[in-house]
Amino acid sequence: MAGLRSLQVDTAYIQDVLKLNVQPSDSDYAVDIRNGAINELLRPTFPGVIRQIRKNLHNLVVILDPAQENSAELLNVAEMIGLVFVVSEEDDVDGTEDAGVALVRAYHYICHEVDSQSAFEAVITMFNQVATGGRLSVGDVVKVLEKRFPYVEVSSILGGDSSYDANRKEGRSYYAQTGMGPLPVVMYNGMPFQREQLDPDELETVTMHKILETTSFFQRAVYLGELATDQDVVDFIMNQPNVVPRINPRVLATSRTYLDLSATNNFFVDDYPRFMTLDTAQRSSAVANSMNYMTKK
Repeated sequence: MAGLRSLQVDTAYIQDVLKLNVQPSDSDYAVDIRNGAINELLRPTFPGVIRQIRKNLHNLVVILDPAQENSAELLNVAEMIGLVFVVSEEDDVDGTEDAGVALVRAYHYICHEVDSQSAFEAVITMFNQVATGGRLSVGDVVKVLEKRFPYVEVSSILGGDSSYDANRKEGRSYYAQTGMGPLPVVMYNGMPFQREQLDPDELETVTMHKILETTSFFQRAVYLGELATDQDVVDFIMNQPNVVPRINPRVLATSRTYLDLSATNNFFVDDYPRFMTLDTAQRSSAVANSMNYMTKK
């Protein structure tokens, strides 16, 4: 407000400027009134209020199979989220038969023809058509496409020879690299939610609690001078000593797996045909016999 007044904009016209649409959506404004200074975190405010700061302080990523049950309900927890769609990796998959592939191809088509914001809104519209506890269908995707693009042949977008198939396989590759458990997966600032926290009725409350807890962490970092306005918040999070780039279940699992070195033999791994006939304990012994730095006591 003070900035607009310094530009000699009268108070009577300030509301008109803030409501000036620059995009087709009614929620877009010509002026971004959020503050870019990270020090705003230290400004007193009412309990529970989320401060409007132009920083990526709160990042919610949902990894899901669009055709899975309850996927639609998970997308109602926030307006600003990141989505990773895990769908079929088959080269010849047909989007007119696979709902997940249909959604991904429809998303890329709208991104190409309009923009990513419109594509995201279309995805939300598709999921809003799904009944509670139901699954996304190809018909839900087709209905939205036909309404928004009535003069386009839907089969050319969703079919097996679609030109809008970019990054379809990358979603599953990313999911595999994270080392997460079964879908869906929800992560707040890289920290995965527990399975019991993914209940659609509780997810919004859990997310709000995460936001309030993380705000206290950021406030302390700003107060101590560890986080400044010119720093990237995501980089700051990733540089914390308790943060790892990805979760490795083999390293972090609570149940340990041990090598059975109880067997005794004179076999070695270089005798591959014989090695393949051994049981697990004998193979472990053969590996130990072949490695100078691995011994049995």
